Amino acid sequence: MKINFDKPLHDQDFKPILEGQAPKDGHKDERPTATLRLAIRRALMSDAKDEKDKTLSEDERFKRFQIAVKVDGAEIGTDFNLDEIGTIRNVARLYYGTLLYGQIRLALEAAGDGQPAKLKSNGKHAVEAELRSNRAAELRFDEAPAP
Repeated sequence: MKINFDKPLHDQDFKPILEGQAPKDGHKDERPTATLRLAIRRALMSDAKDEKDKTLSEDERFKRFQIAVKVDGAEIGTDFNLDEIGTIRNVARLYYGTLLYGQIRLALEAAGDGQPAKLKSNGKHAVEAELRSNRAAELRFDEAPAP
């Protein structure tokens, strides 16, 4: 899958999230916009534990490191396999709250065939409804008004 890691992240008001702390004393805010690359890299490089709250194995830590390095240098044409995508998605789910995890998941799904990896229902109508919901959420993030 080919992912656009330079996609900006937005807050709950659909305003771009900026990196770092806001300047003090009335200085102009020139912070860069936080991107998918930054969020994924931070999650992968964190000491987040696994789903059972266990410390990560040496192999899992190194796997996350290797994917983080790949994400850091990735261009739009860089291909990621399903195992790497699954690791990114799982780590993001454990590390972030709903707002950022949702944006990361939408970006990962948009890079593939657009279908969610896991559906809660096998019915055709449930699949179509979830796809419409994902596309609507993606449109809201992409069409956010400029500040």
